[in-house]
Amino acid sequence: MSMDKSVRHQNQFLLCDPLFQPTVPEGFSHADISGDFDIYYSDALPFHHASDGDTELAIIGDVVVPNGPTIEQWLKETVTVGVTGVLRRAQALTGRYAIIRTTEDSTTVVPDAVANKSLYYHADSRLVTSSLKLLVDSVDVDLTENTAVTSFMNTPQFKGNESALIGDKTLFQEVRCVLPNHVLDADGMEVSRRPLFFPTVERPPAEYIADRITSAMESFNEDYHLLTPITAGRDTRMILACSRDIVRDVTWYTFSDWGNGEHPDVKIPKRIAAEQDFDYTIHHPRSLDDDFRAAFEEYLCWTRVLPKTRHVQFFSNNYDVNDVLYVSGNGPIYKVNYEMPERGTDLVDHFCTELQYPDSEFVRNEIEEWLPGAVEYAKEYDISPANLLYWEQRMGRWGALAPRETDFAIRGVSPLVNYDLLLTGLHVERSRVSPPEYDLIDSVIETEWPELLKYTYNPSENPYKATIGRVAPPRVKRALTTINAKLDDFL
Repeated sequence: MSMDKSVRHQNQFLLCDPLFQPTVPEGFSHADISGDFDIYYSDALPFHHASDGDTELAIIGDVVVPNGPTIEQWLKETVTVGVTGVLRRAQALTGRYAIIRTTEDSTTVVPDAVANKSLYYHADSRLVTSSLKLLVDSVDVDLTENTAVTSFMNTPQFKGNESALIGDKTLFQEVRCVLPNHVLDADGMEVSRRPLFFPTVERPPAEYIADRITSAMESFNEDYHLLTPITAGRDTRMILACSRDIVRDVTWYTFSDWGNGEHPDVKIPKRIAAEQDFDYTIHHPRSLDDDFRAAFEEYLCWTRVLPKTRHVQFFSNNYDVNDVLYVSGNGPIYKVNYEMPERGTDLVDHFCTELQYPDSEFVRNEIEEWLPGAVEYAKEYDISPANLLYWEQRMGRWGALAPRETDFAIRGVSPLVNYDLLLTGLHVERSRVSPPEYDLIDSVIETEWPELLKYTYNPSENPYKATIGRVAPPRVKRALTTINAKLDDFL
């Protein structure tokens, strides 16, 4: 069943001063959680709320507490504590959501652990939203084009890097994005960094992570039919392992553009499903229809047209937003992604290169603005600045794009998006999250479904590239991309 295209801005919400009186689409509900703000949200989007005297606490989005109470109970227990207590208790949450806390004196908005549910705020007005397009279409407010952003978005680098924005800027000068590890004071429209609280883990990290992912998958499975992709990669293998007890409840699939079915991302999952005895489907999504393109462009302020955009069309044509939940592997900070440079290296230059924008003045300016506070924050919580770069800039902006686009058709979550899990993964021995073995992920799989370790991961079609990949040290990881491209020309 396809989604009801009459519901514009499906899966989005708007928080605003009552003076604005927005023109919201049909299919939206209204919640007046305080005298200072109104919430308008898509009926397809879960909304939970609790109050205690003048304090009100709401969560919008798909969220569970692994091995914990229901969200309704969590809210009742949490509404009585202060902002710091809310942040501490929210670290147990898994999902894609926004938390809104109001009192007589203040309103605070908090994104999920990697800001998978994007939050945008108007710096000069009391407006917060999950969708720039919803803001544009619903509220009469001054919006000025940010020419620095639009110029950057027209560069070949940006388009070649899957449209990965860096920093907190948006298409409009007055509107910014809340990055991970930040909270928004919705009265002053100012962001600040949130405190982190390291979980007390009294067992091996792999067992703790496995248990939390397993519980999250089982909790989401209780309320929805789960659609979960599986490839030859480690992230989806870990999610599969943590779904062992519900494996026959879940729809496992691979989107494939390879007609012969011999690509590893098809061949290996097909073998796993056959030998472990669960259902598995290969989908070959068709090219984009004109009607879909038009509706998709109406849904977003700007769109990417990538091969995976056909996946969104497939979801829209085949599933009902109210019945299913798409599960992704977003938020994988369980392996080294970016490296710190040698001493004496210009950190801004290095981070721009890591982000694949080595010559971009726009990105350089954004990193220069972000870096001082990030380095101080990273030092306070013993996190590598390179890991914080990946967490806040890569996952917080680029990582939120695919979920935002999928919202057009269905809602999505990742069982990996959980503060306690991320902080646990970031503080294991570096060797356990480094290539080529990525021992931490393999240990999670071994904890839940050890038989899955016998299947190959992402084998290179080129044996020479595979050999180089196994023996190269982490610091030359990015150089391998260039080497592999050259090898393709000669081998």
